[in-house]
Amino acid sequence: SQYQNQIQELNENLTVIKEQMHQHSVTIVKMEDKLLETYKERMKLEEILNETKDDMSNVIHRPRSVQEFAAMEKLVVMLRKECAELRQHIGEKDDIVLGLRRDLAGATAKMSDITGELSEKQKQQI
Repeated sequence: SQYQNQIQELNENLTVIKEQMHQHSVTIVKMEDKLLETYKERMKLEEILNETKDDMSNVIHRPRSVQEFAAMEKLVVMLRKECAELRQHIGEKDDIVLGLRRDLAGATAKMSDITGELSEKQKQQI
């Protein structure tokens, strides 16, 4: 009887230990799944980072040779010259528009003077 009690107690302990092992196994599997998911996410983020770095290196193009640098300098000088010419052209057009506005204002004033001098009948005809 004493042995049976010990055997029963040992069997109960064994059952508790088996349940704990099962719970630990479930926890380990969940943690491994989470670790795998995290690893995949990390790989995806590293891929995005590398693509972004590649994109940035394509955007920021640095001349690779003296000839390429010289060509880029010539392009910059040409674009600056073209920009200055266009600004001058715009300035000339602005001057023309300003002159035309003055002429229009003068013509409007003359028309007002002339219509003021016309008779009512002549104003209605106009």
